[in-house]
Amino acid sequence: MFVSTQNIKNTIQVKTQYNPDFTEVAKRIGGKFDFEEKSWIFDSRIANIVTAELLSVFGTDGYDQSCVDVEITVKKTIKAELGPIYLAGRIIAQANSRDGGARNGEKIIFTKKSAVSGGSIKYWTTEIKEGAVFRILDLYEGAIKFLDECDAIEYKIIQTETEDKSAELARLKTELARITARIAELER
Repeated sequence: MFVSTQNIKNTIQVKTQYNPDFTEVAKRIGGKFDFEEKSWIFDSRIANIVTAELLSVFGTDGYDQSCVDVEITVKKTIKAELGPIYLAGRIIAQANSRDGGARNGEKIIFTKKSAVSGGSIKYWTTEIKEGAVFRILDLYEGAIKFLDECDAIEYKIIQTETEDKSAELARLKTELARITARIAELER
């Protein structure tokens, strides 16, 4: 679960993987972080704004969960100073010091080369060198547009979700439950 959205009473509860862009947006639009639930809470009257911001950062609103697996080839070294490398709303790799190496983000698989740490002791970096190949598993289909915007990479979709009727039925039942709960909430 990278993005999950629920309507609870007169609020919208959004759980996401940490992303500084979304944190900034969430604060700007009046979101409050609930440390117990580890989620952002918004007034339900700004649902359209929350949806638009989720789409602009993660490529999904937390309701549409259509995913694909993508293979990325790095054409030009990617660096992030004093933090992780983000791509398509996801943490790809993260170092915490110059000499500590870098670890992969959730559902990120390097198949050629790997992320490394570098820089100086005080100004360390997370780096993915030219020629590295990695996969992003379960990338939201809406986030593919972010890959198109990055000149440092090439990508190809390697697998889409199974298109069988049982998976589609399960998705529709989940959507129906969400809509039914929202209708019940509005009728109160």
